[in-house]
Amino acid sequence: MTRKTISLFALACLTVIITGPLGAFMAYQKAQPPGTFIHKVIEPGDSFSPTSASRTVAVWAIPSDVQVDAVNCTLDGEQIKLDQERSVTDVNGTEAVLLFTNRGDYSVFDRVVCAGGGIEEIRMSARLSESNSRIMMGMSLGAIPVMAALGYFLFKRGYRWPLDKSE
Repeated sequence: MTRKTISLFALACLTVIITGPLGAFMAYQKAQPPGTFIHKVIEPGDSFSPTSASRTVAVWAIPSDVQVDAVNCTLDGEQIKLDQERSVTDVNGTEAVLLFTNRGDYSVFDRVVCAGGGIEEIRMSARLSESNSRIMMGMSLGAIPVMAALGYFLFKRGYRWPLDKSE
């Protein structure tokens, strides 16, 4: 019984050869823009909180022909600096243009208001932050040699385990 258990645990450790790179790839993909769009639709002039727990949040304006230089986004009466690079993405068949990205600059208590420039609606997308993505990729890739070596060692030792005299 002990030999079988050790061999099965060894095989479980060896599966990290497949799951480690897959985990790293998934963490990389989850950090790529635009991320996953939040279902909430925000009307121009309504206040919203551009945050999501441990994620990078991007604020998008629909339609894509919005004049970003004419858009006014404020936080407690102070102007928010909008992205100068015009990034366009698809949101459920409609193109949207990027207004700004929150990389931890705003808290859940901050209320942002965006209006002007021809905005019809505002959408937000959330993605895994770059720092969390790097940590997850490093852990996934770092576990490969450790777990593979442990699995190989246990698999080889599982057939002649010195403490098991019963079988």
